[in-house]
Amino acid sequence: MPIRWSRPFSFWRTEQSDSDFGPVPQSWVAAAGDEPGRLSFFWLVAGDAMTTANCINFSPRVLNALQAPAGLKAKEFVDERVRNLKLEVTAGGTKSFWFRAQKNGQRFNQHLGHYPSTSIEEARKAALDLKNQVDRGLDPTAQRKALKTEPTLREFFFESYLGYSKAHKASWRDDFNRMQGRVGKKFGDRKMSTITKREIAEYHASLREELSFATANRILVLISAIYRKAVEWEVVAVNPAAGIRQFRENNARTRFLDEAEVAAFLKACDVEGATQNRTAADLLKGLLYTGLRKSELKNAKWVDLNLDRGELRLNHTKNGEARTVILSDQAKNLLAGLPSKGKSEWLFPGRTKGPLNNLDKPFARVIARAGLAGTGFTIHCLRHTLASHLAIQGCSLRIIGETLGHKSVVMSARYAHLNNGALRAAVNGAGSVFQQAHEAATGTPPAVAEAA
Repeated sequence: MPIRWSRPFSFWRTEQSDSDFGPVPQSWVAAAGDEPGRLSFFWLVAGDAMTTANCINFSPRVLNALQAPAGLKAKEFVDERVRNLKLEVTAGGTKSFWFRAQKNGQRFNQHLGHYPSTSIEEARKAALDLKNQVDRGLDPTAQRKALKTEPTLREFFFESYLGYSKAHKASWRDDFNRMQGRVGKKFGDRKMSTITKREIAEYHASLREELSFATANRILVLISAIYRKAVEWEVVAVNPAAGIRQFRENNARTRFLDEAEVAAFLKACDVEGATQNRTAADLLKGLLYTGLRKSELKNAKWVDLNLDRGELRLNHTKNGEARTVILSDQAKNLLAGLPSKGKSEWLFPGRTKGPLNNLDKPFARVIARAGLAGTGFTIHCLRHTLASHLAIQGCSLRIIGETLGHKSVVMSARYAHLNNGALRAAVNGAGSVFQQAHEAATGTPPAVAEAA
């Protein structure tokens, strides 16, 4: 009659010889635990056949020696101390910790990690935590199951958020480019609920090493906006970007090229256009001649250009309002000679369908040839360059604002200090009024300071 032991059966051996139950497999001897010769496992006897569902005291020496019995794809061992902790050993030698439990007819199975990268103590602690949840009537695997169906940040952006952005934001292309670029590379493939506030804060802080504070803040704002919608649409429970402080922006920085630097820049663009990327070189020149934002000019189409009138219509701008740009003679000549005319709908087409997308590498080559690398000069500084030279020539802030598409003259005020000629004429005019008043009152002109 078959006999089944209902609890671990332990016995002592003084040497590795046959027991009354038949030969003892060497793998069992190797798994004997910390005391030499001691074997602890479940016996199952049926006639002359004997198998085992091993219950052993997990220790590094024991687990290192465990192997799956010959002919089996895998074998599972039970920890003596934490019975819900199992170790699966495959024929290939892979060893994996599992939590297994059953309550009220419901089975719970969760992978805890591979041995030895996950230690025995870590696995025991995790198994005890999960067992505690089961005892309290909770499903410890619910979060893992929900995570399987949760979208990654990139999936949510393209499947849900981008449509919202297109409908409500004039700058949705900036959102698209940032997800395609920096944000996507950093967090795009992560499940949304796994990205932490600390990770986002550290990433935001790291951006100041290579971007302006304003650009770094725009990236943080985008991440937070994505999560706000995800919370509103009940995709995730919290917004990890909420409460992260933005950098204090100082966008009054107006790095611009002087005349010598402009000459070096244009010469470097000529070399780039002749040797590597004509479209990128023309676009960089166009940004200097027009003062437009990169996104505005690179997305321009031939249908929006009127060379006879010297005008370029911008249907999509940062502030959401369409406007018409008055082109200089240099800008008209550049655009009239673009090789894309009659071949593409875009003034500056990319290699695939759509406009030229990435200027980073061509711009890096150009500023290196021009001797501007490491000077803090960025593509956006081409816009500052045009505005600054307009101010130097005495143009009013209204003219500068209209050229750049500013909604408020306050935004153009950063260039006021460059208009020294107009300021000098203004203060001299006021001085003349004061002088005339003095002469009328005294009959003599005020003393003039002698030159040093």
